[in-house]
Amino acid sequence: CLQRPHRVRRKGNALMHVGMVLHLSLAWGARLAVLPFTAARVPCKKVGWGSSTRMMSTARYREVKVMFDGGSRGNPGPAGCGALLLDGSRGQLLGTVSHFMGQGTNNEAEYRAALIGIRAAAEIDREVGIGSLFIEGDSQLVIKQLTGEYEVKSANLVPLHAQIQKLLSRFKGRFSLRHILRAENSKADELANQAMDRGTTMVSMLWKRDLQAPKPPAAAGEEALASLATRDDLTKTQINKMRVDELRSELNQRGLPSDGRAPELRQRLKALIAMRGS
Repeated sequence: CLQRPHRVRRKGNALMHVGMVLHLSLAWGARLAVLPFTAARVPCKKVGWGSSTRMMSTARYREVKVMFDGGSRGNPGPAGCGALLLDGSRGQLLGTVSHFMGQGTNNEAEYRAALIGIRAAAEIDREVGIGSLFIEGDSQLVIKQLTGEYEVKSANLVPLHAQIQKLLSRFKGRFSLRHILRAENSKADELANQAMDRGTTMVSMLWKRDLQAPKPPAAAGEEALASLATRDDLTKTQINKMRVDELRSELNQRGLPSDGRAPELRQRLKALIAMRGS
């Protein structure tokens, strides 16, 4: 009789222990079931947004659109392709390519058009930077093969496909491909037909003219003002007491030093103008 309550108590403790183990197992099982999805989701989101933000902050063009089209008169026959590049944010024309291929098929011309357009975009990205690249064409075959929806079976298209994929690797996470109607692609179609009519290639990269344009007078004045901030004969207090227009007048006869400090001086200038006002 004295041992019975003791056995019941042990049995009760055992049941309580089993219950706690089951409860903890279920709780941790639920958490562990969520972990794979969380681990797969969070890093991808951070990496994608992080790289995009860095590229956007340093790119001259926030968005660039490439529109391409190609054709052949005879299929195969005399073939031409056209591509135009647009500043997606402002709608400004950045460049055009109207290329005569010689003999070729329609699909070869379409692929070649996409290639020359993306190659031109890669040059812009290399020189001044592109945030996002949007590629549009009316060839469903080219678009779907580049996205991987269709397999590339024609031997003559395999090398062109490989060249485009290599160029697109530069824009990893920053480009999109979209199929559009033929009516929406009239400008690229016109460039392709012009190439077939002429039998020659014409390239116009308007964005390069912007790089070669002279700096506006305000920019030159700012560089001169920046050089004043480094002069030893004027203290910071003296500079602060002068108005910005007086500073500009003082610096009309002075230029930047020739030791490559111009970028640093521009930064000092911005701080000085912000402090003094314009």
